[in-house]
Amino acid sequence: MQAAKLAREGGSAEDGKAREEEAGAKGEGEREVIDLRFRQCESPYRKGMTYTKAHPFSANYAKTLDLLESELKHLGAKEIVIQAGFTAQQIRNDGWPRGGENPKLHQGVILSFQTKRGPLSFPCYRYGNWQANLRAIALSLEALRAVDRYGVTQQAEQYKGWTQIEAPKDGFVDRLAAALFVADQSGASDVDQDVLANRILQSAEARQAAYLRAAKALHPDVGGKQEDFVRLQKAMELLRQQTARAS
Repeated sequence: MQAAKLAREGGSAEDGKAREEEAGAKGEGEREVIDLRFRQCESPYRKGMTYTKAHPFSANYAKTLDLLESELKHLGAKEIVIQAGFTAQQIRNDGWPRGGENPKLHQGVILSFQTKRGPLSFPCYRYGNWQANLRAIALSLEALRAVDRYGVTQQAEQYKGWTQIEAPKDGFVDRLAAALFVADQSGASDVDQDVLANRILQSAEARQAAYLRAAKALHPDVGGKQEDFVRLQKAMELLRQQTARAS
């Protein structure tokens, strides 16, 4: 857990691994380091979903990560990814959020990982604080593991309801996610992105204006990345298709 501890305190995961290897060489004991990475998730929400701002937890973020790591080790989890509302700029090269950063897109969290029984995914968007949502997931994993203590399950049946659903091929879970991407790439400030995203959803004129600004910034001919420009086209395709269906 030392690598994760250093990462959350501002050091890199690589530094943590190096120190653990050094500790083992000195006879201080060896620890297995869980390889965990954060990734941007534009929006984990579905239509009609809401979250409350209050949460009942008193444990800090460090204790949440310790609990999460413990439960993931029990599951033999691999390829662990936490999708959250951090922008790409808020995530360091080692896959951890920059120190002191708060997600700019939303407070929801999705934990996904591979196990010997297949991929599992645990979303939580109930609380208006991403660390509280992550703790809710860690406590849920702990509760699910407790079921095994009484011999009721034989093949980890309690996890079957959390089998990971294949991600949308266009990369956007809904129109809001697509609108937020267009708003972000159009140059809107963090404060104005939600407002502009709503305008994009409601107005074809606002959508087209935001698209033109984003396309100008992302086009490969002006130094943009091809994959970002293609993603912009997919976002607009989703927005136009669903608008046409609504009309």
